[in-house]
Amino acid sequence: MATADWVGLDDLNIDCVVGVLEREQRETQRIVATVRMSLALEAAGESGDLGRSIDYGAVASWIRMLSEHGRFRLLESLGLAACRLILAPPLHGEGRPQVDAVSITLRKPEVLAPTAVPVVQMHREAGAPLSSFEVAPGVWADILVDLPQGGAWRVRLQAGVRWEPPADVAVEVIHGAVEAGVGRTLRVGDRLARSGGELLALSTVGLLAVGRW
Repeated sequence: MATADWVGLDDLNIDCVVGVLEREQRETQRIVATVRMSLALEAAGESGDLGRSIDYGAVASWIRMLSEHGRFRLLESLGLAACRLILAPPLHGEGRPQVDAVSITLRKPEVLAPTAVPVVQMHREAGAPLSSFEVAPGVWADILVDLPQGGAWRVRLQAGVRWEPPADVAVEVIHGAVEAGVGRTLRVGDRLARSGGELLALSTVGLLAVGRW
């Protein structure tokens, strides 16, 4: 059940391709996101341990990743992917609490300016399981959204597994660490561009994968 405590982000500005109009698919435009995440904050407040709260910097990075690489036609698709990722059960060893509920508001201030600002608001509570599939031995994908023009997935890798993302999928490390080429280690918050090559999981790993699978 949602608590009265929450952590949030106000006025997260992102330039991305989103929309159904032909010009919206050719040019970037600004969207503005506001996020509220409900979870008990007593333990974090008493301990001073960020691991008992939610890292709003990480959440901002997730939403940027979804926005910049998703090329979604609808704000509803972007909002749904963000809600599902934020509410997904923490991975083993991820060291963050379960978020109880999330509300996200997405605005496009430019497309109808100066007459109106389109707004989409979504609210979801924890508990709805994600659909998942096995990609390869030791690799599983949780579906956030899967659309003809592209989608988003939370990909889970066992330690020691090698996996090459599809050519049109970019990834961001959300838990653990991977080796991406000789001498190059990607950790939480690091990204690998499309066609980035094979990854080696140096631990149990969680990736945010966005693009066309």
